[in-house]
Amino acid sequence: MTRDRQYGITDWNGKSFNVIDTGGFVPHSDDVFEREIRKQVTIAIEEANAIVFMTDAAVGITHLDEAMAGMLRKEFKACFSCSE
Repeated sequence: MTRDRQYGITDWNGKSFNVIDTGGFVPHSDDVFEREIRKQVTIAIEEANAIVFMTDAAVGITHLDEAMAGMLRKEFKACFSCSE
């Protein structure tokens, strides 16, 4: 389980770029771990030039997905949505 930010470097179509993976976002939780994950998600969003938001298509859009999408809509960054 990812609780902090995990950084990696990848290459796609001859372009190299950094990737940041964060823990799952749970809004308004009082859980100490989820509160810390929210901080890490916010830092990752601030650092990013573009955001790829991935959801699980087999499960469908959840209220947590909608909360994260709402947070991302407020950002002035390129944002791409994907479903696995």
